[in-house]
Amino acid sequence: MRLLILLLFCQSLYAHLILQFDINGTLIAMDSATDADLSHYLNRILYDHVYPSPPPLSKEERYYFLDLLRAAGDPHLEEMEERYHEMWEKLGGENKIFPSFFKLLDYLEEEQISYSLSLRTFGWDLEETREQIEDIYPHLFKNSGYFRQNVLHLDGQPPISSLHIQYELLADHNFALRDDFRYWSTHDREARYGKPLLIDPLSEDLPLFFDDNIPKDPHSLYGIVDPIDVRTGLHLPPACVRHHLLRVNTAQAILDDNYFIDLVEEALTYNKAAA
Repeated sequence: MRLLILLLFCQSLYAHLILQFDINGTLIAMDSATDADLSHYLNRILYDHVYPSPPPLSKEERYYFLDLLRAAGDPHLEEMEERYHEMWEKLGGENKIFPSFFKLLDYLEEEQISYSLSLRTFGWDLEETREQIEDIYPHLFKNSGYFRQNVLHLDGQPPISSLHIQYELLADHNFALRDDFRYWSTHDREARYGKPLLIDPLSEDLPLFFDDNIPKDPHSLYGIVDPIDVRTGLHLPPACVRHHLLRVNTAQAILDDNYFIDLVEEALTYNKAAA
């Protein structure tokens, strides 16, 4: 099956992948905005991604989800404890990058699929995550920087407001970038003020954004990623480019080593069929 997908990729309109990865809940089980340890964060993952139809809980309460299930004598408790221990063992009890991410990078290298990669986060975990990745892939990232109201600031360079130049840089190089949380938060967390995902509809590139906080409802105005047409500057409705937006199930990303490979293959197959 993977050989067939690879052949489809080589014959498709897409010659290059532009991969954009969130960090918290997408690549690592950590929340840099809180002091939650791995045990607490796995409780939150159970609530967000595993438990069927969870009851309304605050963010703080989700970190103690198993305790709440035990206190209530919940019938799903045994299953949730099993998933918890599976995730704990998979990560070796450490806040480390999910093996499925490195499996994807190995796959892209082995199959000689052209790609660029950027880390995209609102949090303060950027450099730590970059270091973890570069322990396995030395000197992978060209530079670090940040977005401020959709203007790209790279270390040692003047601000870059041109969408075309931003797009070309992200297509040609690997970056570790911090996004503008304040800009998004002060505009009611609407998608059009979120992390910019630059899309050129006439390009042979295929931009993909991986994030556990992409809404389930593709028609929601409230999201974390802002798809932008680099040729017109228009903010694209997420529903129109939903196959560029890959919502990550954190539990599956931890437990399934092929998780990100499967997401990329699915996106390649869909986008080729839609082209």
